Amino acid sequence: MSAVSLVKSLISGGVIFSTDGVTIKWDNGGNKIDDAVVGELRKGKAEIITFLSCDQRNPIETGKHEDPIFAGQSKAKSERRRVIPFPGREWTPDAKIRPDDPERYLDALRLHGPMSYGMAMRVLQWGGTRAGQAEDALLKQRRIKFNERGWAYAVDNSEDTNDRSS
Repeated sequence: MSAVSLVKSLISGGVIFSTDGVTIKWDNGGNKIDDAVVGELRKGKAEIITFLSCDQRNPIETGKHEDPIFAGQSKAKSERRRVIPFPGREWTPDAKIRPDDPERYLDALRLHGPMSYGMAMRVLQWGGTRAGQAEDALLKQRRIKFNERGWAYAVDNSEDTNDRSS
């Protein structure tokens, strides 16, 4: 079994993999990765990193891995795939600050759930300053809080308004 086939089978079993281009990281779901599997992953490290970091910036590699990421996922039924960062040459963030930015940021939080301002930059296609300023405005208005990961989430009106911990 090739290293990529092993990773695909582990992904279908619930293990979550990621890479920074140098190392391979995983969430050992249900202790599916033992010492023998770690040894196999080490042998195919370069191949696995290439597979995990395969994105639109490298069309030659993209054609090799057309299988769905998750078991039971049909390419025809869902367009949801791995999040691919915007290549700098193809995208310029909208940096023009507008008065309704905090509302748009809050709408994105309600729609997509908790996220960092970097994630909001991606969703809203804004620059970092614009997303950060919108987040700061919402924080001052006490319309958002931060979870244990440091991600912002919209404050539900039913939450205790006396809680000033954030």
